[in-house]
Amino acid sequence: MELKRRSLLAAIGAGTAAAALSACGTGTSAGGSADGPAEGEITLLTPIYDGADGKTLLEKEILGGFRKKYPDVKVNVDYTTYEQLNEKITTGLAGGLLPDVLMMGVGWIPPFAAKKAIAELPEKFATAHDYEKRVLEPSRYDGKLYALPVVLDTRIVVYRKDHFAEAGIKKTPANWAELRAVAKQLTKDGRIGFDPFSIHLRQCWETFLFANGGQLFSADGKKVLFTDARGVEALQFFKDLIKDGSA
Repeated sequence: MELKRRSLLAAIGAGTAAAALSACGTGTSAGGSADGPAEGEITLLTPIYDGADGKTLLEKEILGGFRKKYPDVKVNVDYTTYEQLNEKITTGLAGGLLPDVLMMGVGWIPPFAAKKAIAELPEKFATAHDYEKRVLEPSRYDGKLYALPVVLDTRIVVYRKDHFAEAGIKKTPANWAELRAVAKQLTKDGRIGFDPFSIHLRQCWETFLFANGGQLFSADGKKVLFTDARGVEALQFFKDLIKDGSA
């Protein structure tokens, strides 16, 4: 199985934030050993190539090159959402039928690696691409590699200068207290001052957690850190915005 999974990972690996992982489950398996020919079937569970455009990108462009290189390997794609992903994985664990390759977001790897639900990857995969060391950190648990980064994105804030001018706000907020005050000022006539729901709220909260100096897990991935004071403060900030009516 290693050859088949490695080839698929090599075909789709670039960037970070969501990760492709080889599962320990007994899903539809490709025939032969790691040293044999690349043939058979691979199952891939993914929440990130949604919609018609996403499906075209994955199956035509990304997997297209893989299929040309390995014409005897069939890739069966199971599309899902992040909301349903955990249920699909846990159901697969309970039934002993996990896909060969899973794709999930940052923060998912340590919990599933700790439960031995996903398989360790050869360390040489870490040097197969020009990854920054920090980019690979979320893909590790207890110092071992369990995933390869696939997607790298950034978080930006967009604001309306005319709304700021209308409210008499002359500068952008420099800290959370100022952001909350500005959000309250901007909330009027059915308009909300700050919209954390423009992306998945968990992802928005993670951004504030990191900005507050927090981390999801310890360096070895064995200890949960997001429940400490920094994580609670980030969550409290959102609760305060809702209390103000400005989110």
